[in-house]
Amino acid sequence: MLKSYTDDDDLLSGLPRFDQFLSGLTGKRRVLEISGERASGKTVGQDIAINSSPTTALQFLVLHLVLRYLVDTPSASVLWIDTTSDFSVSWAAEILSGLAGSEPSDALDRLQICQAFEVETVFQALDTVPTSNLSNTPSMRVVVIDTVTTLLSPLLSPMPQGHAIMTALMRQLRVVARNATVFVINDTVAVDAKQPKIRKPALGPSFTFMTDATLWLASVGDRGEDDGSTSHVVQLYRTKITVSS
Repeated sequence: MLKSYTDDDDLLSGLPRFDQFLSGLTGKRRVLEISGERASGKTVGQDIAINSSPTTALQFLVLHLVLRYLVDTPSASVLWIDTTSDFSVSWAAEILSGLAGSEPSDALDRLQICQAFEVETVFQALDTVPTSNLSNTPSMRVVVIDTVTTLLSPLLSPMPQGHAIMTALMRQLRVVARNATVFVINDTVAVDAKQPKIRKPALGPSFTFMTDATLWLASVGDRGEDDGSTSHVVQLYRTKITVSS
């Protein structure tokens, strides 16, 4: 049976213990950073495994939440801004088949993919997102940027206006979030050049505080999977959100 979402509901996984972790974090008016290890494998939250296809765990986590929301909410649509040309429709269809089963679903029709390799293109795409639900078309309830690192990292060092561009983009996402949930997938950098395996979110500390919370995917090592995949745990890296118990 489909879950009946309201406008303020969180995007959830369908896994009770993991959803308890997500509760209060993934609803409307949130701008959420998703960072951590991008290796292929399984994403787990509170010891609950979600089997993924051979792709990044970051993308899988967000796409799982997005597709489940679309299956359960026929009145909603999602904008996925692909900055790396890595998005695979066939992979999304495979995840969807696991969520919808044999039940017909037009979820992929309401998942709008926009390739954007320049910041200007992202601004243009965001300008098309309505900030109210006055029309009869499916409301744009989720916006994903995959990845924000690809857009902003080349601008921050060589361009003195790079930080201003980053601030303007995050301000625009905040406007979009008045009526939507926004996910920005961010790569990692080494905390210390002498310890490259210890990672932190890219784009510097100022970017981190332009979002409401950071969900971090950390590897928990090999759990003996025959396919050679790695397991990850989802952690709350940082938050400004007060979640009521």
